[in-house]
This record gives sequence, C-alpha cells and structure tokens, in this order.
Amino acid sequence: MSIENNQLRTIDGLNLIVCDVINVVESIELNGDNGNPNQLIISNGTTVDWGGIDDLMEDLTATSPISFNTGSTYNGLTARTLEIADGAIGNNKLTNSSISGKDLGTNLDNISFTSPLTIDSYNGSTAKTIGIANGEIDNIKLADSTISGVSLGDDLETLTFTGYDTGTYDGSNPLSINLVDTDTTYSAGQNILIDGSNEISTNPTSTHHTALSFKQSGDATSLVGNAIGAKTPLLFFDLDSTSNSFPSATLGATSISLGSTSSNLDMNNGNITRSNLLGGTNLLPSERLAYEGGRWLFNLNAGDWRPNDDSSFYHVAISDATITMGRAKPNTAALELIKIISIPSGWSPTRIYISAITSLGANLSRTLYLYKIRNWGGTGMTYIGSAFTNVETTTPAIGFPAYGAGSSPYSLLIKCMTTTTSDYIGGGYIQLTPPAFF
Repeated sequence: MSIENNQLRTIDGLNLIVCDVINVVESIELNGDNGNPNQLIISNGTTVDWGGIDDLMEDLTATSPISFNTGSTYNGLTARTLEIADGAIGNNKLTNSSISGKDLGTNLDNISFTSPLTIDSYNGSTAKTIGIANGEIDNIKLADSTISGVSLGDDLETLTFTGYDTGTYDGSNPLSINLVDTDTTYSAGQNILIDGSNEISTNPTSTHHTALSFKQSGDATSLVGNAIGAKTPLLFFDLDSTSNSFPSATLGATSISLGSTSSNLDMNNGNITRSNLLGGTNLLPSERLAYEGGRWLFNLNAGDWRPNDDSSFYHVAISDATITMGRAKPNTAALELIKIISIPSGWSPTRIYISAITSLGANLSRTLYLYKIRNWGGTGMTYIGSAFTNVETTTPAIGFPAYGAGSSPYSLLIKCMTTTTSDYIGGGYIQLTPPAFF
C-alpha cells in the first residue's frame, strides 16, 4: 500500500489519512474480509463493509404491458431485457381506442347492400368486392327510364305507313319507307277500264265487288236503279244491320220470318195493326212487368194485401198519413197479411223484396213466408221458403227453383207476419227471369 501526496504525512492514532492517492497493490481488508468479486465498500453512516450493487438499488418491477423477458424484477445483479409482448397493450392504455364509436378488437356495424349490388353486407372483417351484375339495374333505379313515354325494355308504339310504300316501325328493326311514287303509269284493274287515250272508266257490267261504300261526309247519298222500263231488283242482299231504315211498304208475302234464333223487330214507336198475337209462343207479360237496371221486375203494391181468415173481424186498411201514405196497416195486432201474385207464363221468380216501416218511417223487419198454390186443377200447396222485409232475398235463401216457371194453374202466395197495428207494409217487387227463347 502506498500513499501519494499525503498532506499531513503522518498517521495519527485515528488512522486518519489525508492524501491525493491511495494505491492498493494487493487487497483491502475490512474487518478481516477481502470481500467477493464485484463487491463495493458500502457505508451505512456508521460503519463500512463489503456489499453488492443490489444493496444500493431497490428492486425494479414492471407492469403490463411492459415485462421482463426473464424473471420479474431487476436489481442490478443480473442483466434483464424489458419488452412489450405481442397483444399486451390493452385498449385502456390508449388515449384513443375506438373507431366510429367501436372499440378496437370489435367489428364495425355491417353496411347492408341491396340489389343491384352483388354483396349483401360489409363490416371490414372480410374482403369483399362490390359490383353490379349485367342486367340487374331495374328501371326504378334510373332518374329517367323512358323514351317518348315508353319504359326501357318495352317497344315503342307502332308507326304505320300507308300509301305508295307501306310498313310498320316500332324501333326494334330498321325500316326504309319510300314516300315518293315514281311510277307515273296507270294500270287497269278489276272493273276499271283504260282505253288507248288513257281515259279511265268503270265497267258497265261490274262484277266481283266485295264492298261498295259511299262517302262518309254526312251528306245524303243514293243508289238509283233503272228509272225507265224494267225495275232493278236487289238479289241476295243482307239487310240484317240495325242501321237499315225502311219506309212504309207493302209486302206481298203472307208471312215474314226473322230467323230461327232470337231476333228483334224495331218499329220505332210504330203501330202494329190487324195482327194476330194469340199464338202460343208469343210473350204477353203483365202490365206490372218492367225492365229496370238490367233486370225484369214484377211490381207489387200495397193494395194487394188482404187479411187472413183467422177471424171474421180482422181487417186491413190503407194509410193516408204523410209518412205512411199508401201503405197497408193491420187494424188488429198480429194480423197475417196475404198477397197472391200470378207469375207471367214462362217467367221464373228469382228474388223478392217487400218494404215495411214504422209510423216514423224507420225500416221494420217482419217475416215473410212464400208458397206455390193452385188456382185450379188440384189442391194443396208447396212451401217455398221464408224471407224478411226490406231485404232483397236471393234464390238460394228461399228456394225459388222449387217454384219453376209461371203457368196458369199456379200462383205465388206471400204471407207477411205483422205484430202490431203500427206496422205499415208497402209494396216491392219480384225479380223474374224470362223464358229461354225471350
């Protein structure tokens, strides 16, 4: 041991050395101990002794996401490497940890796509390609989808050319039209004659015409026959059109046949005189029968009602009050009113309607019973069915098919079940179906 530049150059009893350099050639013993490799002389403020670097340092620890590659602390004795492992940084360590309000690690909300786009949804998790397949864009997707008012995909209205050159055009195929007639010569045709001087005339004995039309200007036109000598007959002409008009004429034949199928003879309000209409196939409907609203209705009036025979003093009256004027009124409670109707021969009943009201004019529901009765040639009756006032009862409800077609031996009996003397029963109608040959 050597001491350089010792300022005091003496060693007192306290072993105090004041010098510039202490050169230790071999070892230093503290309390008889030379220490261990890499140890330090450490003072605790009172004494000195050998110690390690870990005696001078507090343990260094790390928290997520920082960690040591080995071990869990660092105190200077062993080398350590600090690292951030993959996936160790959580969203809570980030200043901003979301995109559009969605936390990192979650999926964005789906973007939905509709036709004509070729994908249904996308949220960034899977690569997708947006496209439009051929022929997938409907007209509704277009701001303008028509040409001249016609929707794309449809054909334009047909343009027709007539005259020297003819044809039709709707845009689907090209069409060339020659509107100029370059032919200046004329050729004779059926029933048209052209002589050597190019004079055009009609054939005096014209034949084979399929149609002969007069001008449509509204002016009167005429077809004149031979005015001198023999008359010009009309042979094989069809005069069935309803637009034909015939003045007063005398027909030499004893009968006129209008054909085997249904036909009409419109007299234009003319009179039929000295004619026999008593043939068995003639239709002579009742004066009560009227054609209204596309159907035949047989009119019923309140004067037809009669009391039944339950008692000799029952009777019915006709009201002359303002509201109930002309309606039948029973003067005894619960009186059954009877009406007998003769259906025209060959006609069939299909529906019935009878009106009934209170003294104040409100509709009143009363039960009706219908029967097919005999006028002559037998006895008994056939029950048809029941109905109600103020309701047009159809065939299925009351079984009118059981009545059949009208004929003279039978009539239709209608019974109305009144309940008070304040019942006012009016008329109505029966809908009839005409005979098949009508």
